[in-house]
Amino acid sequence: MRAFIEGQLAYLKSPLAQEDTVFVGADCVLAHDPAGVFKQEFDIAFTTGPFADCILNTGAIFIRGGAQVAHIWERALASMTNDAKWGDDQKALAAVVHPTVEPSVAVSGNGPIIRFLPVDPYNLAPDYPDDDC
Repeated sequence: MRAFIEGQLAYLKSPLAQEDTVFVGADCVLAHDPAGVFKQEFDIAFTTGPFADCILNTGAIFIRGGAQVAHIWERALASMTNDAKWGDDQKALAAVVHPTVEPSVAVSGNGPIIRFLPVDPYNLAPDYPDDDC
């Protein structure tokens, strides 16, 4: 899971991050064009839900092109150990951005505008491998 954060951080520090970006997880299927999400106000948008282990879900993360958000990943990475397990990337990012289950927008001083979106309809995964997406 540490590798996810490292890879995403490398992307955010690259020139490629000047374009609107969607990070997707291993079990995420985009069922709709994500362009509509970018009509909302945010620098970065995470999906959240009432999950027992961590309300932040990183299956779909929407990042406005040119947004200065790499420091979020730097702080998350600094808190992770080398033996991070499944879900530890979500927990590390959640510790930095302080997500809410209810859709909301957070502005921290001069920092980025962080929007929290419900997982439904932005980030759905089947409950079982045989379920229809």
